[in-house]
Amino acid sequence: MRRRLVCLLLLSLCVATGHAQPEGNEHYFMEAALDPPQASVGQKVTVSVVIGVDSYFSGVTELALPDMDHALVLHDEPAINGSRNIGDTYYTTQTHRIIVYPDREGILVVPAFGVTFTQAVLDTDDQRSDTVQLRTPPMLLIARVPESMSGTPGFIVSNAVEIQDDWGAEEREEYKVGDVLTRVVTITANEMTAMNMPQFAPRVPRGVSVTLAEPALSSTSGREDLGATMVQQMSYVVESPGHYELGGEMLDWYDPAVSSRRDYQFGLKVVNAGGLPWLTISLVALALLLVGTLIVLWRRYLHRRDPVDVAIRKQLGSSRSANRLAAVYAYADYHQPEVLAPARLRTLLGSADTLVEKTLAAQFSRAVQPDSPTRQESRTLYRQLRTYLARQQQSGNPLARVADEPD
Repeated sequence: MRRRLVCLLLLSLCVATGHAQPEGNEHYFMEAALDPPQASVGQKVTVSVVIGVDSYFSGVTELALPDMDHALVLHDEPAINGSRNIGDTYYTTQTHRIIVYPDREGILVVPAFGVTFTQAVLDTDDQRSDTVQLRTPPMLLIARVPESMSGTPGFIVSNAVEIQDDWGAEEREEYKVGDVLTRVVTITANEMTAMNMPQFAPRVPRGVSVTLAEPALSSTSGREDLGATMVQQMSYVVESPGHYELGGEMLDWYDPAVSSRRDYQFGLKVVNAGGLPWLTISLVALALLLVGTLIVLWRRYLHRRDPVDVAIRKQLGSSRSANRLAAVYAYADYHQPEVLAPARLRTLLGSADTLVEKTLAAQFSRAVQPDSPTRQESRTLYRQLRTYLARQQQSGNPLARVADEPD
């Protein structure tokens, strides 16, 4: 258990620093470094191998590229020549770079790989060279998918992306069936390789077909710059009359320099291929159909209404309180036909007493306002009566017969 803990601690230190301990003797040395030790999936990671000799290199240096699962490994040429003083010793150096592009998240191992170089020997009278073979130690790389790019497959990882969208110089006011539109999309991204460039998927509306040519991929490499370019040519064919909007795609990529998502939306190409704008016509037709359906339903509702109920409800808006109260009585009598005597609101609704008293007082007393009860109070009484009668009909209970006595 202690050995496992020690190993995990050493591996954590290796990941945290991204450097491996140098190897060699007083005549040469070799050191390796990983930059960065933590990267995004698809991001360029550089393995730098520095070789130093106290004389000079007398042959070609060879690096055996490591074989990695779930990563693309490339040798970045040429090497960078330099020098370094360590104590009193002067060393001639070569810096070789290996580029690693992880294609999945997790902990990846950059395995040990061989480095072979030839060094001139200066402490003898004859000119000779010694061949030295060393191996780099394994290093760990942590790859992850940025949270902002979750769910975006095959995205570009670059801090500089240039996009060109060329529809050609020809502009037409109107197209016809069978016409062809040519489009060329050029995407250039630094810190990328052509092998990692994702495919471009054009947006194709119904009524138009598209044919994609084989994309032209190229890479550039050097001491200071590394990039890739994809040129995608496509041909759109108008298959039926209509009004179309081509283009408008969204291209997303991840910028490791600022650790954020970037996006670019292509412009729209409006194509008028005659005919009618069926999408607009369909929306208008749907709206008209909806309005027509509502009108029909409303007219059926008005047609099916009971004319007596309509007259009663209209009377509830009368300016005279006596007319409004008479409308309430008329509703009660109309909806209980099996009752022979006129309805008594005091019997049906206990809450009617106050309103009836207000009405009688308004009719025979000058001290009370003639608009008592108010329209709102009459409508409240009407709603209470409707609710009461509806419940009686649903329960199946016979309505109580009342005596033929005036309220």
